[in-house]
Amino acid sequence: MSQKSLANIVDAGEQIPDEDEDSEAEDEVIKPSDNLILVGHVQDDAASMEVWVFNQEEEALYTHHDFLLPSFPLCIEWMNHDAGSEKAGNMCAIGCMDPIITIWDLDIQDAIEPTFKLGSKGSRKQNKEQYGHKDAVLDLSWNTNFEHILASGSVDQTVILWDMDEGQPHTTITAFGKQIQSLEFHPQEAQSILTGCADGFVRLFDCRDSEGVNSSSIEWKVDGEVEKVLWHPTQTDYFIVGTNDGTLHYADKRSPGQLLWSVKAHNEEISGVCFNNQMPNLLTSTSTEGTLKVWNFDGTEAKHVYEHEFNMGRLQCMRQCPEDPYTLAFGGEKPPRCAIFNIKNSIAVRRTFGIADAE
Repeated sequence: MSQKSLANIVDAGEQIPDEDEDSEAEDEVIKPSDNLILVGHVQDDAASMEVWVFNQEEEALYTHHDFLLPSFPLCIEWMNHDAGSEKAGNMCAIGCMDPIITIWDLDIQDAIEPTFKLGSKGSRKQNKEQYGHKDAVLDLSWNTNFEHILASGSVDQTVILWDMDEGQPHTTITAFGKQIQSLEFHPQEAQSILTGCADGFVRLFDCRDSEGVNSSSIEWKVDGEVEKVLWHPTQTDYFIVGTNDGTLHYADKRSPGQLLWSVKAHNEEISGVCFNNQMPNLLTSTSTEGTLKVWNFDGTEAKHVYEHEFNMGRLQCMRQCPEDPYTLAFGGEKPPRCAIFNIKNSIAVRRTFGIADAE
């Protein structure tokens, strides 16, 4: 594969350009009504992070700036925590083929180096010890309840909870048999983290007991490798699991080992899943086959509503717009690499979920 893109859509926030940039073109100014889409792009042997601007009102989508990355990006996590500052930040954590996690300040347009790094390969010559991961970082999750904590899962079969203010690992979880491919902190319970592993196990950990965290977890077993885990944003006892054979599983954290329903959603691995916080029974999924699907689900089954085929090759990921959960961003294998799609454009979606027609 010569090209690959990852996308993560975030709120631009109240960003104000520097005074010496006032003479720049209007497109250089990021307005409070803009969203930023972070696109990790790989072409041949080069890797970069592109910062795209999306404005829904103006129907505008364009690349604002980019910066080179030291290694191929595998996962992206936006954070508004700026370590060492009392003010909110506009930061981006990137996990790569390299075991070092880099943190970038998105407000610095021509950044050459990351703001700081998590982990070190060590150096005998410089008498530096290795710490952090020892292999590629496959997923990241920022703890919105404890904003200085970032979790990372790796090919080295560990999950590390990082204290970003200290720049050091806080807790290391080693209770895995294969690489960790997905993880997410609970949206309300700051101590709870859900992990999906290539051994087919979904594990829920309570991180308050850092010494016993490796010997105590709640588990669910599914067929195949776990590619995605995601908490329901409003019905927070529930979560979804996507696997490498294209199956979706729905579960309740209060019922260890039990699955509420499973559906063969796609023919290839699940690359993205999103719940809709305005319509709790609406679920979207994507796979590397290049297809988006919309599902109407409850506690016992999921029914297919709509699907859309993208001409972007393998879809690598999907994220929601923070202000409008019906608007989705996609990262794909082929140009244009990043796409925006609103599922309310579908008559089937509007009829199924009782959504008023767009004006």
